Amino acid sequence: MNTKGTKVVRCAIYTCVSTDQGLEQDFNSLDAQYDASQSYIRSQAHAGWTLVRSKYDDGGFSGGDTDRPALQRLLEDVRGGKIDVIVVYTRDCGSCPIKSKCTPNMTFRKIPRDVHEDARDHARALMRTPEFDRSRDERKKIEMRFAHLKTHHRFERMRLRGLSGARDEFHLAATVQNLKTLANYIWRPPQNLPAPCPA
Repeated sequence: MNTKGTKVVRCAIYTCVSTDQGLEQDFNSLDAQYDASQSYIRSQAHAGWTLVRSKYDDGGFSGGDTDRPALQRLLEDVRGGKIDVIVVYTRDCGSCPIKSKCTPNMTFRKIPRDVHEDARDHARALMRTPEFDRSRDERKKIEMRFAHLKTHHRFERMRLRGLSGARDEFHLAATVQNLKTLANYIWRPPQNLPAPCPA
């Protein structure tokens, strides 16, 4: 039972066996995997883990092939935001061709994926574009100005109320910044002049 105030974590159990031999039995390998995974979800009830009603069973499909109907349906539900956590019986990964790379030091691996991970993937793709590099460089210039206001002018919060007051206050602070920059530029000593010799 979920503790009051704890965020509900929707969990799905995925089971798979590479052969259809023995699936006609009342209690087969898929059932054993499901029961073990269900017990683990119940042990995490304090964290809000809740089992969804849908079942995702692939009997008679090779673990080295991702083109499995239940697996594809499961991934589609994940993309649709219906599932937060996928629980898989660890021994079911034995035939996976990348198991040695996925779990080199442990028998299992926990891969968290947020419900908004698709948006993050899109943002990560944009980070590899020239437009992102250009906007990042421009953003650094603006952020340096805000940091200067906060550090040297203690401009941490607005003192005037209302939108117009905040706009006027910020314009005054920006004017001060521009005047300081202009003054430093005008009053900068000339370069490449010989140093005076002491008498």
